[in-house]
Amino acid sequence: MEFLKDDTVIDKLSQKLYELQYTESTLLPKLQEQSKQKEKEIENILNAVQKGFATDTLLKRLSELEKEQKELNEVIASEQLKSPIYTQEHFKMALHNFRKIDISTQDGKRKIIDTFINSIFMYDDCIKIIYNANGREEVIKIEELESSTLFTDGEPFR
Repeated sequence: MEFLKDDTVIDKLSQKLYELQYTESTLLPKLQEQSKQKEKEIENILNAVQKGFATDTLLKRLSELEKEQKELNEVIASEQLKSPIYTQEHFKMALHNFRKIDISTQDGKRKIIDTFINSIFMYDDCIKIIYNANGREEVIKIEELESSTLFTDGEPFR
């Protein structure tokens, strides 16, 4: 956690985290691009109407586009609720808050773990970890754990 005391490290990490959130969801950027395209189409039709080219077909198409735009905005809002987009400042603030956590205490260790892990389920043959980021799951087979250096090297240094 010493590395978080360096502001340049926090700047770089916050920038990387900010960029990564866009690579997580491919749906949201596509939806936002579609929304921009619909706005352009609506604007073009409005320009034509203002110039006196209002036909029934054009007005009908304008109505359809506005309806599609409304539906698209609802889907975008729903998707943003599932995975909100944070600013780089949000990430900086969160990383600065990690500076305050004393990882030498049990409570400090718990805070770090709770930040990233939602829950852990232990089964006879595997461990299932559910992360807070997008509810992702990871299943680790017991054989994988037994073959790791964790058992041969012992407890980590403190």
